[in-house]
Amino acid sequence: MSSVSLTAKKRHDIGKGAARKARAAGHIPGVLYGPGEEPQPLQVSVPDFMKIYHGGHGENVLVDLTIDSDEPKTVLFREVQRDPVSEEVLHVDFYHVSLTTLIKVHVPVRLKGIPDGVKNAGGILQHVMREVEIECLPADIPDHLSIEVSELAIHDAVHISDLPATNWKLMDDLSRTVASVIPPVVSQEPEPGEGEEVEVEAEAVAEGEGEEATEPERIGEKEAEGEAGAKGTKKEKKEKRESK
Repeated sequence: MSSVSLTAKKRHDIGKGAARKARAAGHIPGVLYGPGEEPQPLQVSVPDFMKIYHGGHGENVLVDLTIDSDEPKTVLFREVQRDPVSEEVLHVDFYHVSLTTLIKVHVPVRLKGIPDGVKNAGGILQHVMREVEIECLPADIPDHLSIEVSELAIHDAVHISDLPATNWKLMDDLSRTVASVIPPVVSQEPEPGEGEEVEVEAEAVAEGEGEEATEPERIGEKEAEGEAGAKGTKKEKKEKRESK
């Protein structure tokens, strides 16, 4: 892997207030550290840093970092903090590495081709693992790892063990799935006539209820009718006695 150059300046003032002043002046505050080294505050130019960070070099690009007039140090971007809303880079951690010492890094995984199960059987490609951990020398860090998926049919999968491993060692469980092809999702529709039977039954119940339903009986009216009938009978009897 080739390296790129970046210049930085020592930062004597630390703290949130000093960091805000650095960003207002067009710089990104950061820190340099490494095995057995004291953390060193520094700052880099925003345009210079963004040119490297978004320059297509990958996340694990080797950087020859020159701080003031010191000798360049080979570093990696260990952590880049960004504002969650504006995406502005707020802070950068630089990790000093030795070109003769093995390190562990995460590299992206890219899939090559379109699976046969997707093209000819309507399957769905699932990209399960998008990065894996490897161990290697800093100069051997790959930009990414590629794996061919064109021959995958429905239910087929590729695993970490299928990834290339030349100048590096794969550190994750080799049996873990990187990508797989699953069957298409089929929605089930009701059989013809099922819905009609339910509707017919519902209508029949409704009709039956309508035939059996009667006018509710009002208790007051029934008593009034009884009293009226009794009065009418007494009156008839009285008229008959008077007529005799």
